[in-house]
Amino acid sequence: MARWDPSIGSLDGLPALDRDYYNRRYLTVLERLPDRTVAAGYAAVHGELRPDTFLLSVTDGHAVVAVGNPDAADNVATLVPGTGSGLSGVGGDLQRTKAMYDAAVGTVPTEATSVILWSGYDAPQAFPTQPRISTPTPRRRGWTVFKTGYAPHTTVRRRTTW
Repeated sequence: MARWDPSIGSLDGLPALDRDYYNRRYLTVLERLPDRTVAAGYAAVHGELRPDTFLLSVTDGHAVVAVGNPDAADNVATLVPGTGSGLSGVGGDLQRTKAMYDAAVGTVPTEATSVILWSGYDAPQAFPTQPRISTPTPRRRGWTVFKTGYAPHTTVRRRTTW
């Protein structure tokens, strides 16, 4: 099947082991793209893959890499780098992903854990001038919604003074 659709490993529904198998092979094709800038991003991803990582998706300047098998994990966390990030910075992003993984495993060593990096996320590449989140009113409003409307995230709350 991969012969007819080399991006098959990025399809939802496949086990992480199968996705990794097909995506690593597809990655070698993407590294040979004529656009050297794009190819270099994929080469950076390839250079960071380790036996304990799973390449869950690789398409259109994006890569999804998991540390630990998400299919077997009791706990799954996600890291989505934002503005200014891209495939070329995957090394640093994977270091942060691995640090999150190590911290989670250290906290609950008896449970299987996976941390997933979404690299190349289409974040804004610059901060817009409007609306400004740095002004107090939107910040307070966002914090109020956050602390009252998203109970599962209470572990990331922090004390602040506004």
